[in-house]
Amino acid sequence: WIYNNSGDADLASRALDLFKKDTGTKVTPQKKKSTPRQSRQSAADMVSTKTTSVDPRQAKVWTEREISAMSMNDFDRYEEEINQAVSEGRVVK
Repeated sequence: WIYNNSGDADLASRALDLFKKDTGTKVTPQKKKSTPRQSRQSAADMVSTKTTSVDPRQAKVWTEREISAMSMNDFDRYEEEINQAVSEGRVVK
């Protein structure tokens, strides 16, 4: 079970359990490691606020909803950029 099924961890574990039982070795489940109690904090305190590096040169990904909600003036201002995004596949639904 162990050698012929190297991808099946459950089967390998079962084989070891049966081996231990047959040889008289006591089968004991692993004890959970005790962790020191953390002081109660809100979930917001536990979230990291440090940002990862963002490449400012990365091209904008537009959404169809965002484009359709634009005024004509805004569309005229971004028309070249939107057309470029369409040709590069950077417009999503």
